[in-house]
Formats: sequence, structure tokens, C-alpha cells
Amino acid sequence: MTLRLSLFMLAALSACAVPDEDMCFAVATRELATVYSLIAQAEDSALRGYRLEEETWVDLDVSDCYATLSPRTICTNQFETKRDRPVAVDEDQERKIAADLRARIPGLKERARADYDACMLNARAQ
Repeated sequence: MTLRLSLFMLAALSACAVPDEDMCFAVATRELATVYSLIAQAEDSALRGYRLEEETWVDLDVSDCYATLSPRTICTNQFETKRDRPVAVDEDQERKIAADLRARIPGLKERARADYDACMLNARAQ
């Protein structure tokens, strides 16, 4: 019975395993994906003229505490709320940031390809 359970667990765990190609691709292209995301953010900010920055607001909820013996007890609950706040940007500067990031892409692609090949060689050797 325990052998069957062990085999079942092994089969279930192997189904969750990520193939070497997918893992190597994800690791090798992580920086490239980040640069593409930053380019999109800079271009969107340049088009809109502002970017959204996340702020955390702290709100207090004040109420009577009915669980105590004293009727004058006040309870407070603190809530954090995240909100986006528009911040003006220099549109030309944002376009320059996007152009500088685009100039990095060819080098990042070459490095991602080399990292992918090295990862696959290492995965096949194991």
C-alpha cells in the first residue's frame, strides 16, 4: 500500500515539474522581459504626460467597543489602502529613457541566447 502511495506521489510531483526548456528560457530572458516592461511604461507615460505612483493611505475606523464593561471605551481599527496618484513627467525625458532602453535590447538578446544555451547544456549534462 505504501509503495503505491509513494509511486502516486512521485507521479504527481513529476507532473508539476517544469521542463528544462521552459525553465532555461524563463531564467535567460528575465532581464529582457524587464527591459520591455520598462520601455512600455516609459512610452505610456510619455503619451499620457503623467505616470501613476502607488501611495499607501492609512485610514482609521473609530467605533464603540461593546465587548468591554465600560461604555466609554473606544476601539480603533487601522486600514491600509493603496491608491494610484498621477505624477507629471517630462515627456521628452520619458521618450529618451525608452530609446536608451531600446538600444540595450540587441545586447540583452545575445546574452539571453548564450545564457539559454549554457543552461540547456547544464540541464542535459545532469
